[in-house]
Amino acid sequence: ATSYNVGMDASFWKGLLGFDLDIFKQRRSNILATRDLAVPAYTGLKLPSENLGIVDNAGFEFQVYHSKTISDVTYRIAGNLAYAKSKIIDIDEAQNVPAWQKAEGHMIGAQRFYKALGILRTQTDMDNNILYTGSKIGDLYYEDLDGNGVIDNKDMVMTDKTNVPQVTFGLNLSANYKGFTLWANFAGATKYWQYYHVNARIAINQLEDVILNRYTPGSMDSKYPRLPTLETQVEVSGLNSTFWMRDASYVKLKTMELSYDIPQRILSKVNVNALRIFANGNNLFTIDKLKWNDPENSSNTNGNYPQQKIFNLGINLTF
Repeated sequence: ATSYNVGMDASFWKGLLGFDLDIFKQRRSNILATRDLAVPAYTGLKLPSENLGIVDNAGFEFQVYHSKTISDVTYRIAGNLAYAKSKIIDIDEAQNVPAWQKAEGHMIGAQRFYKALGILRTQTDMDNNILYTGSKIGDLYYEDLDGNGVIDNKDMVMTDKTNVPQVTFGLNLSANYKGFTLWANFAGATKYWQYYHVNARIAINQLEDVILNRYTPGSMDSKYPRLPTLETQVEVSGLNSTFWMRDASYVKLKTMELSYDIPQRILSKVNVNALRIFANGNNLFTIDKLKWNDPENSSNTNGNYPQQKIFNLGINLTF
């Protein structure tokens, strides 16, 4: 691994404004991997691991903060932002792979998907589009990337939308006033996607949004297509496609706390060194587009238990 870093820290006006900046780039080479992508699957060969492959990672981390005291009030605001993106430089791929399916030049974790163009709603739609074998009204239809008039696995495109956020950010707020302290922590991420394989079968639960807004015969405005009934990607609307890739960007109020420290002049009368009363909450609210699941969960299943809001009341007592 060869790494390069450039950093800068600065503070102005006696701490009123400050920032930290770190820019980095790293190249890893001779990565332990196999040449599976370079050998056709039908050969049945199981290749040994070799030192091959080159991957770059680059990005920056930035934090800015401001603090000030006005009379009896002291407050601090600190925000942070980080961006990181990987790029596969060399992975020893098969030479006959179409350019739009090569992993080289894409992020680690990038996968191939059919590019969904819409939902077939009428016979006219069926007649005017190139269709995947077995397509019916209500199914998704896809782009013919190689232009050969057939939709097959050569039309899948490598997509740089992974479940590892490229951008993360946060905001910390705090204020003190005569023994009262208020503190809050916000966190979020963007350029971040989750892929879900949605299906509906007898005796299998599914999201209410999907069931109520799925395609039914005659529907001209359904949000979702005719739902596949199998868990494997064999039905037309269940193929790995960009349609089922959901933007998982989010902002969360992770924690907020209000506390009060009883003045020492009162505690000294009862031989107590310190007494702090507090109330706090975790996972108080989330702003996101995903809705199907906790966006912070990196799993791509839609059956996970939702995040709980947790509230605490307590005291810290020191004799």
